[in-house]
Amino acid sequence: MSKKHKIEIKSYRYDVRFEKLAEDFDASLREDCDEHIVEFANTFGIGYMKGINFQSGLSLQVTDVNFVNETEFHYQLGRRHPIMFIYVKEGYVEVEEIKYDYIQKVSAGEAILFAPKGDSDYSILYPANTSVKVAQVNLVRFLYLEKIECDLDTIPEPLQEMFKDTTGAKTFIISTVSDPASVNAITNLFDNQQSGLERKLHLEAYATKLITSLIRTFRVENNPNQSGYFFTKENINLINQAKNYILENIEETPTVKELSLKLGINTNKLQKGFNLLFNKSVRQFIISAKLHKAQQLIEKSDHTISEIADQLGYTNKGHFSQLFKKEFGILPSEYNIRSRTLDV
Repeated sequence: MSKKHKIEIKSYRYDVRFEKLAEDFDASLREDCDEHIVEFANTFGIGYMKGINFQSGLSLQVTDVNFVNETEFHYQLGRRHPIMFIYVKEGYVEVEEIKYDYIQKVSAGEAILFAPKGDSDYSILYPANTSVKVAQVNLVRFLYLEKIECDLDTIPEPLQEMFKDTTGAKTFIISTVSDPASVNAITNLFDNQQSGLERKLHLEAYATKLITSLIRTFRVENNPNQSGYFFTKENINLINQAKNYILENIEETPTVKELSLKLGINTNKLQKGFNLLFNKSVRQFIISAKLHKAQQLIEKSDHTISEIADQLGYTNKGHFSQLFKKEFGILPSEYNIRSRTLDV
């Protein structure tokens, strides 16, 4: 049985934290415009951790690792623990509130909002011999409140109370599945190849997007909408399954009834769920997905515009062109010329 590798975290500041992480993992440490990066490929495993502090108590850490041993990051940050928004892209982690013996496993495609009680340390446990990718946004409440206080009454009351609980009077935790907006943000966090100021601004934007996505999901899951529906974690998961089915079968055009029967969810609830999560009806989502697929095919294939339209089920080429222009602001023929010119 492999032994556990335990890392103590005692600083909010990533310059201090990452200097210690580099020592703990016998790793290289570098900086890029306030972003701190630890990279290693040794007896501890292989991977990297990147962390950056923004203003108003907001920070971001992106981790892509495969540890040889089970590795525990033990956080001792005093009573003013930050709120953590944790999104798992690959593998899994276990979040534990130590004093109260609470453990939450967060697997790929899942997210958790965790605000530990002030008198308890907490830890994030990474498994051994498993590729794990995690995006973690932290908010120091007493600092972030100064930024959002005037808008605090616009979010659900439980979240208002959680933000105001700056000394950790009680634990707050919710878990859910990642929605398309957060998946897009996470993908950009891991794939972003920019540097300097442009990278820093993008990282902050995507970190904020992850916070927004989880707050939105909480609102959907815990508040009745105009149709009187409540959306549970299971409902959100089914709606995301419907979204995935559409994207994986993009050349088909399933009806709402077909999707609801396939997944076992009420048709009205499915429609309302798409509007709440994606700001589109099912039909609008399908059209948008087809057009984005068309955009990819124009860029990467040798098919003609007419062939691409046929492939995606559009027999009226004029109608297809107008839909494309409405989505992207340019006709597909013009987009084809532009993309070919840029490739030269």
